[in-house]
Amino acid sequence: MKSFKNIDAEVNTLIAGSGKLPKKENVIGNPLSPYALTKYLEFDPENIEALYICGSSLLKEGNSEKATELLRKAINLDSTNYRPFKLRGECKYNIDDYDGAREDLNMAYKLIEEEEKEYNFYLKTLNKYKAEIDYYLGRIEFE
Repeated sequence: MKSFKNIDAEVNTLIAGSGKLPKKENVIGNPLSPYALTKYLEFDPENIEALYICGSSLLKEGNSEKATELLRKAINLDSTNYRPFKLRGECKYNIDDYDGAREDLNMAYKLIEEEEKEYNFYLKTLNKYKAEIDYYLGRIEFE
């Protein structure tokens, strides 16, 4: 998966290489605009980050239907990420699909809880290893 550090350059290259200037101004200066991301998605249609950010931009522009479609694709590619569920819930709320919004927001909440449990487990494990290293180095003493 490509990161957004590379997306800016790739979008600019893609648009510049197409030989067509975009209709919207400042796309080259704003590679995260919905137009630029849509162009990028033609090049890399399974980029979850680009799908999410484009969906977010479309939602801000008031295009909840198109944003919902892109977020559905992101969820189909990775159903363990809470962010597309949360954003799609907001989109569905905007288009009066209250049951769908509730389902998506509940799923986002469930995934956040799982992520938090996983984070806490890793944090506890890291602290255990840190304590063992400190003991080994003589920084602390266990009774």
